[in-house]
Amino acid sequence: MRKLTARVLVSAAFAAIAGCSTFSGEKLGVRGGEAVVPTGIPYTLVRPVYTLSQTAPPADKKPATYALDVTYELDPTQTFSLKISPSWFADPTFTMQLAAGGTLQATNAKFTDQLVPTITALGSLVANLIGASTMGVLDRYESSVREAVAIAIEANTTAACTGDSDVPRMPLPAGPASRSVRAAIVERIKDFTTDNELTSRFHYITVAEKTCLEGVRQAQAAKVEGAEAELESARNNHTKIYKDDAAFVERIARAAKERDADALATIDAEFADEIKKARAAGNKISPLQDSKDKLLGAAKTVLTIATQKVLPIIVAVVEMDARAWRARHLLYVEREIDEAQIFVLRSPGLTPAQTATMQTYVSLLQRQRAETIGAIELYERALTLSAFLQKVQDKSVEGGRAPATAEYSVARTELDLVLTQMEVRRAATIADAKPAATPPPPAFKPALVKRVKMDEIAASRATGWFEGAGAKAPAYVLVLEEAK
Repeated sequence: MRKLTARVLVSAAFAAIAGCSTFSGEKLGVRGGEAVVPTGIPYTLVRPVYTLSQTAPPADKKPATYALDVTYELDPTQTFSLKISPSWFADPTFTMQLAAGGTLQATNAKFTDQLVPTITALGSLVANLIGASTMGVLDRYESSVREAVAIAIEANTTAACTGDSDVPRMPLPAGPASRSVRAAIVERIKDFTTDNELTSRFHYITVAEKTCLEGVRQAQAAKVEGAEAELESARNNHTKIYKDDAAFVERIARAAKERDADALATIDAEFADEIKKARAAGNKISPLQDSKDKLLGAAKTVLTIATQKVLPIIVAVVEMDARAWRARHLLYVEREIDEAQIFVLRSPGLTPAQTATMQTYVSLLQRQRAETIGAIELYERALTLSAFLQKVQDKSVEGGRAPATAEYSVARTELDLVLTQMEVRRAATIADAKPAATPPPPAFKPALVKRVKMDEIAASRATGWFEGAGAKAPAYVLVLEEAK
């Protein structure tokens, strides 16, 4: 097996021996003029990035000291597809432990060859295997608070809600050419799997959406006021005509005021039993009972509106303070970035134009992220430094050209500092409001891939491998042994 050097990356395959399941991988990209379709869980390797730091000499003018540090970043040219055969759960004792960033830390097997860091996974490997939706309890959308809020927004026909949405939308796969402001809001509401997600993550994205929601709030406030007025009118009419029925009126009024659904349900059941007995006796509905029915119906309407919680939710969103809005919007934008980038990895058949379109969309979201955390000037500087580092390779010197190591080191060091400052501002944004975490992107679909053979591994270790069968073998293999 070829020796790993500072500039060579661990690549395609993992093989398990001693009767265990086998990891096998396939490099994504273009092969033979055709795009390689992912047949497993896509993941990306990391590459070393070196930073040279200088410590200024002390007052006694001794020579300055230098330190070489190494960090690791995602390498977009090293993307692979990973699968275990015969199946992920064939060995019930096999586990994988991932760090917060997705780097593989340990399994229930020990590594024969230590190649660290190895894999930086895209999202949680477990979530990508079984799907985020299977990791929690889902509420029914029908008759939920989410549905009530969505219906209230869809019912608003003002220009603020029916105009075209200005919220950026992932360009692929292609959706409708345009959508209304209210349609964009409802689309996000329907993505929430529980009512708790709605109350903890919902926010407006643009001023246009806020204006629409303010109109919804006014409509809902008028609806509540109308229901309250209808109840008060029914109560006054009943009391005026049937003064001896004060006890019934008081019970209704108390249940409505205290939003006591159980108390109102008890009154409703008692009244239904009263009507049933009257009909059984051959009696018609009396004017008193008809007045009671109207009063009870008005109270039910008030409680139904209150139970749906539409107005308080809309008010909370419209009047959300700046810190809470920034934190929620930050997590929203970051999840949109994740989904867009994973979509590109899942779609190796994209044309160059489509890939460029997606990159433009991601760049727009990254700028929004920087604006949200108040780091737009840092973001601009990071772009400049990144562009410089992509181009700087060598420089003109006396007698020819030489590697521009000093220039690279200075630019890389500054970029590290800029990114660190951005991360500090992000952490402060989250700490200010402690928003609810967003769920991971949707699951990848596992599929079988070609199994790594032991003779291929042996060929890659043989003398003269680069001229023989070993040249076609996976570049590196991580061997696992079953834990005893």
